Formats: sequence, structure tokens, C-alpha cells
Amino acid sequence: MLPKLNILVLCTGNSCRGQMAEGWARHLRGELIEAYSAGLEVHGLDPRAVRVMTEGGVVTLCGHAHESCPIYARR
Repeated sequence: MLPKLNILVLCTGNSCRGQMAEGWARHLRGELIEAYSAGLEVHGLDPRAVRVMTEGGVVTLCGHAHESCPIYARR
């Protein structure tokens, strides 16, 4: 079994789009992808992202990713 692919969606404020990209990646390919979203500035969870993801039946955003920017070591 291959290890999961780590994906980091990084933007200035971890806006709605980054949070949604993380959620959809986890929902659609969680068995293959370990997705995170982060920003250079902390803005918290965007209620628009939550609303849209809920409408699609998906709320899988990682709270920890919204608190800090993960550091990935290159393999």
C-alpha cells in the first residue's frame, strides 16, 4: 500500500477557497490524499465555506489546519 499524498493548499488568509479545497480533497479522495489548508495570516473558519460544503453534504475541514501552518519535510 502506497503512503498518502500530502497536499497543502496555502494562501495568504486561508480563505474560503482553500478551506473548500481541503474539504473536497478529504471527502473525494481521503483514502489517497492527506489534505490540509493554511494561511500566512489566521482568519479562522470561513462561514461561507461551511455553508457551501454543508449544502453539498460535506463538512470535513480540519480544525488544526486552521490554527497553524503545517511543515512538510521533503522526502
